[in-house]
Amino acid sequence: MPKRSRGLATAVAVLVLGSALSGCGMFSGGPAKLAKPTPVTAADQRVKLSTAWQARLYGGWRVDPYQATQVAVAGDRIVVGDSRGNVIALNGAGRELWRRQLDGRISAGGTIAGDRVYVGNDAGFVTALSLSQGQVLWRSALSSEVITRVVPAGDRLLAQTNDGKLWSLSAKDGAQQWSYSATIPSLSLRGAATPLADQDTVYAAFSSGELAALDARDGHLLWQVPVATPRGRTELERLVDADATPVLMGDSIIAGTYQGKLGAFNRSSGAESWSRDMSVFNPLLLANDRLYLTDAQDVLYAIDPRTGATLWRNDQIQGRGVTGPALVQGTLLVGDRAGYLFAFDPESGRRIGQARIAATGLQSAPVAFGDGALALSREGSLYRLRVARR
Repeated sequence: MPKRSRGLATAVAVLVLGSALSGCGMFSGGPAKLAKPTPVTAADQRVKLSTAWQARLYGGWRVDPYQATQVAVAGDRIVVGDSRGNVIALNGAGRELWRRQLDGRISAGGTIAGDRVYVGNDAGFVTALSLSQGQVLWRSALSSEVITRVVPAGDRLLAQTNDGKLWSLSAKDGAQQWSYSATIPSLSLRGAATPLADQDTVYAAFSSGELAALDARDGHLLWQVPVATPRGRTELERLVDADATPVLMGDSIIAGTYQGKLGAFNRSSGAESWSRDMSVFNPLLLANDRLYLTDAQDVLYAIDPRTGATLWRNDQIQGRGVTGPALVQGTLLVGDRAGYLFAFDPESGRRIGQARIAATGLQSAPVAFGDGALALSREGSLYRLRVARR
């Protein structure tokens, strides 16, 4: 689904977009019908994946291909939001501690910071709740649907809304401090890249395919550059939405766009260090001096973040509607829309384990938790996973 719909022509384009990409992401059109993946060879089987516990949350789950529900963790606390407006907190054993229903659907999941939980919803509110009991502490009304997770940055909170605005709010009481408005195209993917903050600078990527740096104190623009330039005669061809959350590495920020480019830019000036043609919308993972990602064709890559060169690629999960990668116990984990979880060697890219975790698809990248991981299925079961090296 797009963020915006402007007239019949755009609505038709959206239908075409959904049909064209239903095999490339976790599209919300019913249960996935995918062939069983090729078994891992006995020689490569080095990781065993199993379920420690399963918590059926009985919520409402809206699975969008470009905006999945993120699981928030801090210590032994887990927080999940759903499309009925429920915010659900669990302990490390999967026992529900509290549940709070808000007005409006939770857009991208919650964020835990200190003793608080922050969530944004499609009614345009950012809400702060206590982590211990779930009491509503304050809520702040913004101009449109909140389409990113709320990002704590010192004494402020950052979030993007559907109308192309980046907001800074007071973490204390939700008071609006400043907002920045970006130019938005008439057609884009539903999600948005989560903003980043580092000291006095905020970095944000927008549906126009542009990357911007702003002064965190007052929101004034420091620099703005295109990650990718729209090309083509139709709105669909020109779609270069930046939904993949950027990552910071040294003096660089790395960002990518859908059917556009992946590139590294100087954090002070925005000058491009390198770029390459690549279509991405899942979150990027920077670990062990490598950039790991899944592209729009569901190919898993390891890329040198200094040069943009491919270190390895694995296309064994191509076309399976995969999540972004997570690094857990020295193993790369990727889920798919049929409920399979795949394990890869982060050094070589070889597939070293797999298991079907859920009867329905896994809707977001696994999250490291303790000595294992958490994975959320599209029908609302949360799984605590064991990741055991053989």
